[in-house]
Amino acid sequence: MKSMSEPLVNRSSENQREEGSTKDKFSEKTFQKKKKKIFKILNPEQKAKRETFKKTLTWLCERFPQCFNLSSPKPLKKHIEVDIFSHLPKDGSLSRRSIRIVIAFYVKQSAYQRSILENTHRFNLEGFAIEEIESSHKEYAKTVLEQKESRKYLLKQPHKEILSDHKFGYNQQTKREL
Repeated sequence: MKSMSEPLVNRSSENQREEGSTKDKFSEKTFQKKKKKIFKILNPEQKAKRETFKKTLTWLCERFPQCFNLSSPKPLKKHIEVDIFSHLPKDGSLSRRSIRIVIAFYVKQSAYQRSILENTHRFNLEGFAIEEIESSHKEYAKTVLEQKESRKYLLKQPHKEILSDHKFGYNQQTKREL
């Protein structure tokens, strides 16, 4: 009897080794996919775009410190990019498109939206108050901030509510009962 059981044990251990190697391959593939999502591995084109963005933002903050400040932003004059275009470097290292992208990023920040609510005037490149902020713009900034806060609140909530609206049409408790 021992001789019969021994080969079975050996076979099962061989199967486990084979399964283990398949699991290892599968888990390695899964790990690489998750790693790519988590660390957002960038291709060369994406890296170049990110570097251009950083370069443009740095240039704006250094060239116009009275106007562009990430820690305490001021409301910008409408169509300020037109004024910036006349100050672009002559070597073509910065493009008009990159300026527009950075300004769009800058004005979407919560700190900028708060500055719209707190200040009464918009500022030019030299840091001088130029035009008054319209009440509709203040209302829009308030709405944007409220939406951002509600998103933060929803992200902090437990995911049980999300699971209850599962695509199968029943919640997890019903699933367990079935």
